[in-house]
Amino acid sequence: MSNIWTNEYNPFQKWKFLAWYDRMLGVKNSKFMSPVNIALDLNQGTSKVKLCGKFNCNFCMSNFVEYEEKPAIIPHDLLLRLPKFFAEWGVKSLCIAGHHSDPTLYNQDVTARFLTLCKTYGVQVGFVTNGAYLTKDLIKVLVDTCEWTGFSINAGTKETHKLITKTDTWDKIIENIGEMYSYQCYSGSKHTIGYKYIITDDNYMEIDNGVRLASSIGVRHFQLRPGELSLERSQKIDTKIVEKQMKKALSYQRRDFEVFGLREKFTAEFTKKTPKKCIASPLGSTWMADGTVVICPDRRWTAAKFNLGNFVTEGPEAIRAKWGGSSHLHMIREINKDINNCIRCTAFSWHEIYENVIEEDNINVALI
Repeated sequence: MSNIWTNEYNPFQKWKFLAWYDRMLGVKNSKFMSPVNIALDLNQGTSKVKLCGKFNCNFCMSNFVEYEEKPAIIPHDLLLRLPKFFAEWGVKSLCIAGHHSDPTLYNQDVTARFLTLCKTYGVQVGFVTNGAYLTKDLIKVLVDTCEWTGFSINAGTKETHKLITKTDTWDKIIENIGEMYSYQCYSGSKHTIGYKYIITDDNYMEIDNGVRLASSIGVRHFQLRPGELSLERSQKIDTKIVEKQMKKALSYQRRDFEVFGLREKFTAEFTKKTPKKCIASPLGSTWMADGTVVICPDRRWTAAKFNLGNFVTEGPEAIRAKWGGSSHLHMIREINKDINNCIRCTAFSWHEIYENVIEEDNINVALI
């Protein structure tokens, strides 16, 4: 399945991966450079005690767990040391999201200081939130310091949002988006607002509603993609209806509003596609709030098994020392033995590009 969009120069296209050609060569030679991007969880809850407000979304990937869960937050003093450490190591960007959590439920004053330090040290940040617990102060900080803020809304109507999230927060989220857009315009920031929409059997009939709403409240990018659902739930989705709405959605586009249908990681039936092998994952990693460093952008659910170390108890410098070492390489080999059991792979296209550009050079890279 191909992606659907009209502008190939966008944040969601896969070929930007080629900008890190030198780091891919390092992967081939087992001499890993620093990860380009790190997924950083400021806080984490558990399946029973979530730290995302009252949200309990019925498709949450955090519910895939194979280890004993525990709530945690990154110690404030350590968090404030990380921007300088990441910059000196060569990390280029962070995605602030969560695990059974929302980053807005972390101490917002500390978050503001952290984000300001990231900007000072040249580490780009994308911030993902359910949007319900933003304050006016944090909204301004996000606009001033982050490349984008992604609102995980996953519905086109108030009623469906309540069904999926088990909350009555729709009006507040839409209000916060409007507040962010107003400040963005006032400040002249290049920050962009995203409306994230995971397709489920609950919401696939109202994609059009979501796109029309997003186009009217200051959203820059509407991002539509399948989710990690059970086969039973995936089979309830009429893909023809999704396709029809997606094509119609393109008609709402204008200079300051774009729609992106992201499907390259999934089959036509919205089930996962598995890469032949995990090889390009060293360009990213996941740093969880309890200190666990998962060597993949996705595999929080197997955190105990593919844990490179603990940046809270050992210190981030210890992780840098282990990066690309024998234990790291061993974990990648172990993942490949069981790769068919991976959930949908965020880095699926990375592996395809690596195989065709680095291993085989099927595009004759030097002959530009």
